[in-house]
Amino acid sequence: MWVVIGYLLGMTVDLLRGWWQESGDRLDRRMEGLTDDEYFWEPVAGCWSVKPDVDRPGRWTYEYEFAPPTPPVTALSWRLVHITADNLIYWEHAFGPGVRNFPDLPVPSTAAAALEAWQASRQPVTEWLARAGDGCRGQLQAAVRRPQSVLVMENWR
Repeated sequence: MWVVIGYLLGMTVDLLRGWWQESGDRLDRRMEGLTDDEYFWEPVAGCWSVKPDVDRPGRWTYEYEFAPPTPPVTALSWRLVHITADNLIYWEHAFGPGVRNFPDLPVPSTAAAALEAWQASRQPVTEWLARAGDGCRGQLQAAVRRPQSVLVMENWR
């Protein structure tokens, strides 16, 4: 049985490698030259965005609720920070120590810092996919055996 699962995981890793690269390249092209004005632009009043954190001076935050309301309009800054946070936290809880949660992550206050953070958030997955082979399949199988829901990962609430 594990031979078949190993074979399927190998095929899956190949697909993931391509999709991961393609999606990253696509977002990278779209974000090229992003300015702070574009990063903070709010398409409608009351949209979710990135802003200074009133509870933690000197830090920034982005809006969210549990459970989410009817999906709000989100600013580009919110979307980019959200993608970055998801990359970091899901990697941390699938393959890392699983210690940090969303509120622990710094929120970038400029377009340049947000793009840098997004690129950095992709590195662990990119590096793992680049070397993924038979040796990594065991690591992936272990992660598959212990999936964690978002609610478990967000037990800090």
